Amino acid sequence: MPPSSSIKNTSYALIICRKTRNHVCTLHLYTYISRIGLDSHGSLRNFLIWMLSDVDSRYEAHQLFNQSVYGNTFSWNTLIRGYFRGKNLQLVIHLYRQMQRDSSWNPNNHTFVALLKASGKHKDLQLGMEIHSEVSLAGLLGKDHFVSSSLIDMYVKCGSITKAQEVFNSLSCRDTTLWNVLITGYIEHGWNEGALGLYDKMKYEDIVPNSITFLCFLKACKSIRDIEKGQEIHSEIGRRGMMDSNLSLGSAMVDMYSKCGQIGKAREVFEKLTIRNAIVWTTLIAGYVEHEHSEKALECFEQMQREHIHPDAFTFVLCLKACGNIRAIDKGCELHDDVERRGLLEGNVFLYSALVDMYAKCGCLAKARGVFDRIQAKNTVLWNTLISGYVQVGDNEEALQCYEKMQREGLSPDATTLLCTLQACGRIGAMEKGIEIHNEINKKKLLEMDHLVGCALIDMYAKCGLLERAQGLFDMLPNHSTVSWNALIVGYVDHGYGNKAIICFEKMQREGLSIGLASYSCALKACGSIGAIVKGQEVHMEIERKGFIERDVMGNCLVDMYVKSGFFLEAKKLFGELPLRTIVAWNALISGYAEQDQCHESLECLWQMEKEGFYPDAITFVCALRACGAIGAVLKGRETHEEIDREGVFETDILVGNAFIGGIHVRSVMHS
Repeated sequence: MPPSSSIKNTSYALIICRKTRNHVCTLHLYTYISRIGLDSHGSLRNFLIWMLSDVDSRYEAHQLFNQSVYGNTFSWNTLIRGYFRGKNLQLVIHLYRQMQRDSSWNPNNHTFVALLKASGKHKDLQLGMEIHSEVSLAGLLGKDHFVSSSLIDMYVKCGSITKAQEVFNSLSCRDTTLWNVLITGYIEHGWNEGALGLYDKMKYEDIVPNSITFLCFLKACKSIRDIEKGQEIHSEIGRRGMMDSNLSLGSAMVDMYSKCGQIGKAREVFEKLTIRNAIVWTTLIAGYVEHEHSEKALECFEQMQREHIHPDAFTFVLCLKACGNIRAIDKGCELHDDVERRGLLEGNVFLYSALVDMYAKCGCLAKARGVFDRIQAKNTVLWNTLISGYVQVGDNEEALQCYEKMQREGLSPDATTLLCTLQACGRIGAMEKGIEIHNEINKKKLLEMDHLVGCALIDMYAKCGLLERAQGLFDMLPNHSTVSWNALIVGYVDHGYGNKAIICFEKMQREGLSIGLASYSCALKACGSIGAIVKGQEVHMEIERKGFIERDVMGNCLVDMYVKSGFFLEAKKLFGELPLRTIVAWNALISGYAEQDQCHESLECLWQMEKEGFYPDAITFVCALRACGAIGAVLKGRETHEEIDREGVFETDILVGNAFIGGIHVRSVMHS
């Protein structure tokens, strides 16, 4: 038996170590106590286990615990708490299973909290229910706030909201913290309406919400776009004077209004904040970018810097996206330099991706590729950004090469990759590659999971002229959409099957799908291609009934349909009634007259178009040259030729060059 003086002196030394949390000193004492045999003293051993756990020496604590013949309640509970603080939750559960075999074990409230947290972390509902029974037997439910809160939280983490609600309802005393645990659970599992219902119950029970409660409710409003409830909560926060002192609430309020489409209200809330940090600025910028107000997003960025608020990486990601949206390449390059100067780029895949995307959208694919090649660990998202960029600028061969290189590097394409590559295949008629991608889609079973992939395949086959395959694939789809119908209809029109295109359009109407601008454009193009004037007029009436006639694209398509069907009076009448004439509508009229050998009328339209201040494009020049060549209009031909030379159109547009060669006899007349 060690002398009492040694025990007393060692206890004092341990107390000093605990107060100073001196890890080295505690381990030295542990070695000393073990050497002189003091570790056999029960109280001292328990205290030492507690000390070792407290200074993160859990391995030594467990060793000391195992040297005992058996543990006691204090040592069991101390060890469990130690492992819980060290986040070794698997061992917490293992110790609990061991403890159950020790009849002397009497867990305390801290132990129950640790066990419930471990159960929730591992989503072990069965274990959690066992602990629930133990808590009830110990009489702690409703008496200990932390145990009750942990029990509700455990059921929430395990996905059993109903059980969490049952425990909550059984408690006679429910404070704001308990309400917050339940509300958070509802939101985490997507029960946002239920969470907002709890707001009304809290008011009914006169429970005072705190900032965490309001943050939860604002998140729920944002998720389900409930602007009315959001405004109600905004008023309550304002009434309590909580906005001025809590930036998190201000930021959440701005975010809620932005997500609900009330960007003006979001700005109003923002302007009233007395203190604004990078988070709240970034939240407002995100709202502007999301609602396609990219110029305002960049204005906010400038103002933020004038107020000496330092943007973080996410702020730059948003601003780069804004630059890409409006093709602001100069500002994008400036942001790129700023990111490099601040050292934010290295290791940040989101910033790299944003830079690649910005340069790609601005058409600077060489710069996009330069940034891309710097990235050490490329992922599928980055490859998708680059591939999509090449497709957007029409470099479809390079897009397909990137796709192949991505696969060689061992990365698996996702639905976005395949959508982009199928688009590239369709544009250049890469039929074999398209079939290969179709096989990849079948292996991944993406047709069953992603309807847009099926639409992209139909479009690819249709563009490649494989209309039977396109139709067969269309028939296999479990559900048809306007996108899949449009892909099929366009394929039939482009390959000279106007009748089949119209039949598809009529079937689409019978299926009760909502017909939009793209579908009507396809139908009018089909009618014009085969001169189906009766069907064209029927579609015209439907467009007028839906109020689509005011849209530029519809006016252009209708003029084109009447022209191609040979109904020039109707075309010219409709053209004269258009609220806004565009170069596309003028070209439809000019080319229509030229194709029907009414070349004088074509040139007259060209003269009228120029008189009204419209500048010809490549299509206009092609029509003008053909008309001049057909009727020997020397002066107009020379004038058009000089304009083409002045603008350098020969070098940039092969169609104009071909049209000029076709009308070469006009040029010989001009120079004779």
